[in-house]
Amino acid sequence: MELEQILTIAITAILSAVTANFAVYIKKKKIRKENKEFQNDENAFEKIYKPLYQIATKDVFTAKGYDGLDHEQITKMKGFIDNFPEYCPIDLIHLVNDRFDDSMKLKGMHEMGLSEHQKVDDNEVLYKYILKKFEELKMKLGTAK
Repeated sequence: MELEQILTIAITAILSAVTANFAVYIKKKKIRKENKEFQNDENAFEKIYKPLYQIATKDVFTAKGYDGLDHEQITKMKGFIDNFPEYCPIDLIHLVNDRFDDSMKLKGMHEMGLSEHQKVDDNEVLYKYILKKFEELKMKLGTAK
């Protein structure tokens, strides 16, 4: 064999090996990223949206429909948000904190005899947000039945 043929074969082999290794690296990097995103979604579902969904849908309906959240329910929700902020989008944090602040004011007014109404989110903004995100994550994670 001539030197030129040997060099061509060697360069082709090296380029093939480098290309194959680069392709494997890119694929593994993509898989790691997808696994991390899946794990984050799974944690958000289990630690945030599932508990919030359970709180939001338990005993909140009256004969006229959704009636809002009482102070105990919104306080529980705030606890999940405060304990796992890394899994909460900022809009959820604001929704819960705003409802919690309103609930604290209403509770104080009720204790002073100035108000009877103690429920927040009677416009269903937080309720609908939680239901939507819960269903989206459930479908994304494949837990929908």
